[in-house]
This record gives sequence, structure tokens and C-alpha cells, in this order.
Amino acid sequence: MRGELLDEAISLEPKWVQPYAGRGDARIYLGEARKKIDHCQAALADCARVIALDPSLAGAYNGRGWANNVLGDYRRGPADLNRAISQDASQGIYYNNRGISYYELKGHDRAMADCEKAISLDPSDPSPYMNRGNLFPALGKRARPPLTTTRPSRSTHFRAGAESPGQHGAVMV
Repeated sequence: MRGELLDEAISLEPKWVQPYAGRGDARIYLGEARKKIDHCQAALADCARVIALDPSLAGAYNGRGWANNVLGDYRRGPADLNRAISQDASQGIYYNNRGISYYELKGHDRAMADCEKAISLDPSDPSPYMNRGNLFPALGKRARPPLTTTRPSRSTHFRAGAESPGQHGAVMV
């Protein structure tokens, strides 16, 4: 239903960024939840359209990077996620998502650094805590879980008020 409403908004105002961003985010979620490749590929197209309309929106690069992660194309994710971070380094979710790419590419030290950065930027997001925990076996004896006095306080997958694709937490599996 939401997708149909966004399609209508896009047909009325094809240069308005928000409907593409919302539809891209919905498609990423549907692709991830249902393991549907077509949803993620459509999300990539929406992210590309958002970037074409407004290349300053960091969330669109995050969305494209995350959609590539969901599709298993981990080599493409970091470039877009690096771009998102260079445009807005205050978003922990961008580091979390890049960390997942690095994890899948066996860049475990880089993934750990991204988890730590994501936690420092948003200690209430549970995703980087879980991802950090998933990294310890991969790091073997080289790392031990750091003690932390903060705990995540929410467990939502999507972030309320997301204005561009990919504004949600993700967990390594």
C-alpha cells in the first residue's frame, strides 16, 4: 500500500526526493525481510534516483550500500558507505552498515572499528553491539569484549523519521 502511494507521489512530482527515498527504504526492508532480490534491485534504482536528484543526501549512499549488502555484493557497499560517512560522519548507522561489509570481506579489524564508532555515536542502537559480539569469534584471541557501562535502550529495526533510504540498523548474521 505504501509503495502505491509513493508511486503516485512520484508520478505527480518526479523531481521530489522524499517519495523515492521512502520507497527505496521500504524496498530495502521488503528485500531483506523476504529475501527478494527484485525488491533490493528496485531499491538500488530508487537510491540512484535520489542521488541524481540530490547528491548531498548521505542517506541515499547509505541505502545503496546497504541494498548491495543485502544482495551479497559486499565489495560495492563500502564505497557508498564511505561516501555517506564523508558527507555526514555523525550517523552511527553508516558505520554499522560499513562494518557489515568489512565483516563479510574478512576485514574484521575494520569491522570492529566501525562497530565501536557506531556505538560511540549512538549508544542506544542495539545493532552495533550485536555486530561487535559477532566479531569476537572471528578475531580469535586478538580481541576481548570491552566492558561497557551503556546498554542499548531500543530495539527497533527502522529508525523513526528516516528521510532517506537505508536509515535502519542492520545485524551481521
